[in-house]
Order: sequence, then structure tokens, then C-alpha cells
Amino acid sequence: MKIFQTYRQVQLFSSSFSYFHLLCYQPFADLLRGFPHRTVYNNYATQQLIILQRHYFCSFHFHIYYDFNLQDELDNIKNLMRKFENGRDYLVQRVDALVARERDLVKELSLQTHGPRSDKLTRNRQRQQLITLNKAMQKRLEGIESDCQRWRLEAQTALTALQQLTKSGWLKQWRTGVPETKELTLSRNPNRSDVNLCSVFPVKEHTFAPNVRRAVTPPPCVRYVRPSKRRSASADFTAKRSNTDEQIELMHLRHIVHRLNLELQCVQVENADYRSKLEQTKYTMLTSFNNHSRFSNNIFAFNVLGKEQSVDLIHLRQERDSLRSLLDKFERQLCDIQSNVRILTNERDLLSGQLHQAQHDLSTARGQLARIEKSQERSRISTHRSPVSQVPFESRCEDQPSPNVSQAIVRRLECERDRLNDNLRQMTSERDSLRDRLHDLTDKGLSEKARLLQRIEDAEEELHRQSKVHETDVRYASDLTHRIDLLEAERRELLDRIDHLSNYHANDDQLTITERNLQTVQTRLNQVEQDYEKLREECIRLRRSLRQLDQEKDTVQASLDERTERCVFLERELAKREHQLHDYQKSSQTYEQRVLRLSESAAQRDTDFVQMSERVAVLELELKHMTDSRDSLSRELEKTKQVDKQHELRQRLDESTAELSQVREMCTCLEQERTDLLKQYRTLTVELDEKTAIIGRLENQLADAQHCCSVRDCELTSWRQQAESAKKELHDLQKPMNTLESQCTLLTRTAAESEERVRRLQAENEEVHRELSEVRALCDRLERQSHTVQHQLTTGNLETDQLRAQLTETERELVNLRKQVGLTNELSACK
Repeated sequence: MKIFQTYRQVQLFSSSFSYFHLLCYQPFADLLRGFPHRTVYNNYATQQLIILQRHYFCSFHFHIYYDFNLQDELDNIKNLMRKFENGRDYLVQRVDALVARERDLVKELSLQTHGPRSDKLTRNRQRQQLITLNKAMQKRLEGIESDCQRWRLEAQTALTALQQLTKSGWLKQWRTGVPETKELTLSRNPNRSDVNLCSVFPVKEHTFAPNVRRAVTPPPCVRYVRPSKRRSASADFTAKRSNTDEQIELMHLRHIVHRLNLELQCVQVENADYRSKLEQTKYTMLTSFNNHSRFSNNIFAFNVLGKEQSVDLIHLRQERDSLRSLLDKFERQLCDIQSNVRILTNERDLLSGQLHQAQHDLSTARGQLARIEKSQERSRISTHRSPVSQVPFESRCEDQPSPNVSQAIVRRLECERDRLNDNLRQMTSERDSLRDRLHDLTDKGLSEKARLLQRIEDAEEELHRQSKVHETDVRYASDLTHRIDLLEAERRELLDRIDHLSNYHANDDQLTITERNLQTVQTRLNQVEQDYEKLREECIRLRRSLRQLDQEKDTVQASLDERTERCVFLERELAKREHQLHDYQKSSQTYEQRVLRLSESAAQRDTDFVQMSERVAVLELELKHMTDSRDSLSRELEKTKQVDKQHELRQRLDESTAELSQVREMCTCLEQERTDLLKQYRTLTVELDEKTAIIGRLENQLADAQHCCSVRDCELTSWRQQAESAKKELHDLQKPMNTLESQCTLLTRTAAESEERVRRLQAENEEVHRELSEVRALCDRLERQSHTVQHQLTTGNLETDQLRAQLTETERELVNLRKQVGLTNELSACK
């Protein structure tokens, strides 16, 4: 009955399996888990299940399985197409972003190139430009790195696909030429319940045990081979494909992977090149800036030394150095005071140890006195009781110390105690005085340091101001020299023209006229020369006035008024000249043209003079901008120096506070000890009121203490001498200042190098444009490769469909043959 029930369940379940193979997978597994695996009926039921499943599955296998595989392959193809489209969109977007960033870089580099007014840029603006350029370069590098990562992932996916194809079963079968035989049976182990029905019904032959008996005893349990995970559709069926097609596909895929690896390497090399170029540009920009600042500083120093104000600058520098040396002296004095405090604390510790030893000696002496008194009492009692034993007792008393000796020891110990108490009080008073002095010295040092720093800042500001004034003087002098050269050239031209006019007039009458005209011209030339000398004297005056500008800023307005008055005077002179020219026109028509030319030249001089005044105003504005930029640079340098000095002072203050806290703790300990000593002193004074002989000894101890105070005063004088020597040593600390100046020169060199690197960047921009064109060409090639891969995928899918149709036909033939073999076996068994 059990066999019939299981057989009936299998029939009913297999009839519902026709159109829902995938949905019925779990009920089959549950039904097989429910069978009694250790019984003989289990094997028989499984055999019946396999036979019925073959019978009902083979009729619908082709339609269902083929449809599902087609859908899977279509889904895979769609996913691949989407991936290719996404990759193409990503590459297009990436190329657009690279082009936009390239334009931004070109704009920024064009701004970075120095134009005619590039010197007007302040340091803050240069920093902002450097920051923006660095950000743009970082964005570009990040984009290239993201592209590299994306292409690496694509290459890794292609490699994994190739590895899966090379490791899959159908390639192994194709290589060996022998199909795999899968042995699939049920095992006797009841714990193994994971049975894959998709692998239970392949077309391959199942290996059962020989001599299977269907009637009396079911076949024994055969070995179960655990099925592997489901592979692709081509791995589930044995396919015989031609060797040439497979080799061509594998070679093509390997070639694609090799090309992708080469492209990745190229992109990595480009990324490294971009980073190295970015570092080079940064370094060149820094070096160029430092060289520019060094050049300006050298010009300033060279020009200032030739003036009267160089003496003031030298005095200011000397004052600054002296103030810095004073600061260092005060710091050294603080260090010496701290070391002295440490020495005093060590001495206090030694004195406290001596006190403890004295207390211990006092306790031992008191114990000895108590023992002596007890022994005396015992001796008295023994004399009253036994007079015979008097002699040995006396001999025993001679061995023990007398009470006078014990009192002398006690007195000596008390004197030492009092002396130590006095020393302790003196030490505490000296410590408090030293602490007050240390506090006063620190306050004075800080105030003097602040004052000296302020003076240093003022001196540096004066230096910058004088340098700016000197630059303005130099520029104005160069303009005046240029103007003088132009006037000399005009004078030469006038002389040449006069010579030409004398050659034209050859007649006697015309000669007389020309002689008169020449006389007038000579007079005019003399006037011009006089005017030239006047202008030259005015130039000298202007130079003198410019030299005095640093001392008298308020006189600038007066100088401008004088210039305007001179302009009016020149205009009046020009009007007079024009009047004279009109008179000359009446005398001779030939000379009229010359007079007109002279008037035009005078008008041009007026316009040039107005332009020069405007140019002076523009130069003053530029000087203001330059002064502001240099003030900001000086402030930044001062801030950096102040931050370093403040950091060192803070460290020193932290150390001093830690030492002060330790000193305070030691003071609290000493105060506690003092209270203990006072208590002991009170007890001792109650006991030792009758001992008046101690006063003389105390006077002697006071004399000794006075001697110690004199010794300490000598030591203080020696410490003062050491402090003065330390002040002298501070003058030798000017060497580090020289080292700092050498560092400034190095920074200027780095600025010059940075300018050279900026020029290199401009050349590298063009290379980047070329590389962008190459990237676009690579994108086009990748698109072409994607189209070829899609075409190959479609051809491969068509070939797989054809092979599947052939496989289904062969499977049907094999099923029919197996049915015939099974019928023949059953007939033979029945017979």
C-alpha cells in the first residue's frame, strides 16, 4: 500500500509538471525530503519518479526550456546594449566636461600671464589665482582618475567573463572532445536534502547499479553526486561546435582585453604626467614670485645706500637688533632665576632631611634617658633590700652614663633643633623674596618685550615707506631723462631744416632776407636755449623736491600748485611766441610755414606736459597700491615671527608655571612641617623652661647664621655678574638674523622658478589639447568596437539557437530509444 500511495503521488505531481516546471521545483524537493530514505522503498520510489518525469517532461521540454533560455539570452543582450549605451553616454559627457575644464584652464593661464600692468597685482590676488588654478588642475586629475577606475572596472569585468568562459564545462568538453557523464542518484544519507531537479533530468545517461530488479526487490541505493550550480544555457546541453569558431572568438576576446589593458596603462601614465606637471608648475610659480621679490628688494637696497636716508635705516636696524638682544637677555635671566629656585629647593630638601635626622636623634636620646632613670630606680630598690649586693651595683652604675651627660646631649640636640628651625625660616623668607623678584622680572620682561616689538614694527614700516619713496624718485628721474632726450632730438631736427632753407635761397636779395631771418632765428634759438636751461634748472629743482618728499608729505600739494603756475607761465610765453610769429609773417611769407610748425611743436609740448602730469598721478596711484601690498606682506611676515616667538614664550611660561606649581606644593609641605615643628617646640619649651644655659649657644648660632647670610649675599652678587655676562652674550645672537635673511633670498629664487613653470604650463596646455583629440579618437574606436561586439553577439546567438534545435531533435531520438529498451527489458522480465 505504501508503494502504491507513493506511486500515485508521483503520477499526480508529474501530470501537473507539464507547463510549470520552474514553479514545481520546491514541491518535488519537499516530497523527496518526506520519503523514508533508509528504507528499500525509497530507491524504488525514486526510480519510478525518474521514469515518470522522463515520460511527461520530454514532451514539453523543448517548448518550455527553449522559451526560458531565449528570454534569458534576450535579457542579457538588452542589458549588454544598455551597458554599451551608458558607457557611450558617459564617455560623451566626460569629453564635454574635459573640454569645458580645458577652456577654464586656458582662461586662468591667460590671466596668469603677466601683461603690461601685471606688477599691480597684490599678493592676495596672486594667491587666489594660484588657488583657483590648483583647484582646476585637481578637478582635471580627479576626472582622469575616475575615467581610469571606470576603464579598470570594465577591463576586470571582461577578464572575469573570459575566465568564466575558459573555466566553464562546455569549453572543457570541446577541448577534450568527450561529453561529461553525470552520475546522479539518491544517497542513503537522510541529512542531505538539497536535490536539484533541474539536474535530475538531463539527457545524459544516468548510471545505476547493474542487474536492476523491478519485481521482487528494488535496486540498491546508488551513489549521489552533488550537482554544481546552474551554469549558462550552453552549459546545460552538450554541444559540438567547430574548433575554428571557438578559437576565433577566444582570440578576439583576448585581443580586446589586451587593448583595454594597454589603454589603462596609457591613462595611468598620463595621470602621473599630469601630477608631475602640476607639481612643477607650483614650484616654478613659487620660485618666480620669490625671484621677483628678491629683485625688487635688491634694487631697493642698492638705491637706498646712495641716499642720505641710509644712515637712518642703519640706525633703525641697529635699534631693532639691540631690542631683540635685550629680549633674549631677559629670557636668559628668567632661565637663571628658575635654575636658582631649583637649587634653593634642593637645599631646602637637604635641610628637611637633616631635621628628620635630628628628630630621630632626639627620640633615641629620650629613650636612653628613660632607660637610665629606670636603671637608677632599680638600683635604689636593690640597695634597700640587699646591702650585700652594693658593690656589684656600683660597678654596674659606673658602666651606665651619668644624668649630667644625658642632659648635655639633650641640650645639644635642642640647640641643633632651634638652629635648624631658624635656618628653615630664613630659607622660606628667601624663597618668598625670590618668588616676588621672579614675578616682577617676568612682568618687566613682558612689558619690555611688547614695547620692543612695537618699536621693531615701527622701524620696519618706516623702511617700507622709504623704499617706496625711493622707487617713485627713480621712476620720475627716468621720465625726465627721456623727456630731455626728446627735446634734444627736436632741436637737431630744427637745425637740419634751417640748413635746407638756406640752400634754397640762392639769390642776393633772398640772401639778405635769409640773413635777417637767420638773425631772427638765432635770436629765437638763443631764447629756446635759455628756455631749455630754465627747464633743466626746473628739473634739478624737481629732483631736489622729490628727495625731500619722504620728510615732507604735506609739500606735495604745494609742488602741484607750482607746476600749475609754471604751466600758465608757459602758456603765456606760447601766446607771446604766437604773436611774434604773426609779426614775422608780415615780414616774410616764406618763413610763415616755419613759424606754424614751431607753434604746432609748442602745442605738442603742452599736450605732452599735460600727459606727463596725468602719468604722474597714475604713478602715484600705483605707488599707493604697491605700498598697500608691501604693508600686507610685512604684516604677514611679522605675524609669522610673532607666532613663532609667542609659541616659544608660551612653552617657557608653561614650564615656569609647572615649576611654580611644584614650588607651591613644596611650600605647603614645608608649612605642614613647620606646624609640626611648632607643636614639638611647644612641648619642648614646657619641658625645658629651666634650661637657661641654651641662650649662650643660641647667640653663637645666630652669629653663624649671620655669617651664612653674608655668604648668600656674596653668591647673589656673583649671580648678578653672571646675568650681566649673559646680557653681553645676547649681542652675539645676530647670526640667526643673517641666516633668516639668507632664507628670504632663497624664497625669492623659488618665486623666479615658479614664473618659469607658469611659462611651461602654457606650453603644456597645447599638449593637453592634443591629448584631448587623441581621447576623442579613442572614444570613437571604443564605439566601433562595441558595434562589432554586438554584431558578434547576434551571430553567436543565432548559432546557439541552431545548435539547440539540433540538440532537441537528438534528445527526442534518445528518449524514443530508451523507451524501446525499457519495454524490451520489461517483456524479458515478465517472461
